[in-house]
Amino acid sequence: MIIPKISISVITATLFTTILSPSAFAVTYDVNSIAELQTKVDGAVAGDEIILANGEYLNSTIKIRSNSVTVRSATPGGALLNGINEILISGSHVKFSGFQFTSGSIPGVVITVSGNNNTLTQLNFDGYSAQKYINIQGQYNDLTYSNFRNKPVEAPIGNLIHIAPSGIVPNYARIRYCSFQDMPGNGKDNGNECIRIANGVQSTNSSRTIVEYCYFNNTGGGDSEVISVKSRENVLRYNTFTNVMVTAMLPTVITSSMLAAYV
Repeated sequence: MIIPKISISVITATLFTTILSPSAFAVTYDVNSIAELQTKVDGAVAGDEIILANGEYLNSTIKIRSNSVTVRSATPGGALLNGINEILISGSHVKFSGFQFTSGSIPGVVITVSGNNNTLTQLNFDGYSAQKYINIQGQYNDLTYSNFRNKPVEAPIGNLIHIAPSGIVPNYARIRYCSFQDMPGNGKDNGNECIRIANGVQSTNSSRTIVEYCYFNNTGGGDSEVISVKSRENVLRYNTFTNVMVTAMLPTVITSSMLAAYV
């Protein structure tokens, strides 16, 4: 039996690389305040996980500039971020998970994502007053397994989820397995769509956003349109629409497709 020779230098180099890789130093932090959370986020390295204890937190500003970190609630839905909130995610490969927004009022956007390759998941917005809930500006960002309902009538006009291309750079965003329900109001085309992909002035730009496996129910009070597509090369597929007026607006000049919509 011939035993293959393994270079000691190769083994040493592999161990050295593994030990010194950023993930080897990753730490999980349990925090009990937004101030403590922000401090840990600011000093985080790739692989770190910052876990906010369950409870209600008021008037929170969270800025996530670090890359490859997780910021989450101790249990899904256990941490409520209410009052006046501003959450800015400019880092990349960030996971933001498990938070609820159920009481509060702001004139602008709750969560702005300008970084790339981020995941927002297991979020719940119910009755929170804001112009927009989430504004996604970067590339390859995912929004999954989240619920949006009951945007107050008195809230500033604005779509719940806005995908914002940057010039000619596509978003490649994905919105998957989310639910949008019970939007009160008088309907009509007033800019309160559940999802808007770009703006009218960007209609010749490509976003390449995918909206799939989402559920839309009774959203016509907020706006007669559920999804407003104002850019090119998007895909809407395998979504379910019930008790709605207009499922999606895809102007004829825009090369987007809508597949297998269940109404």
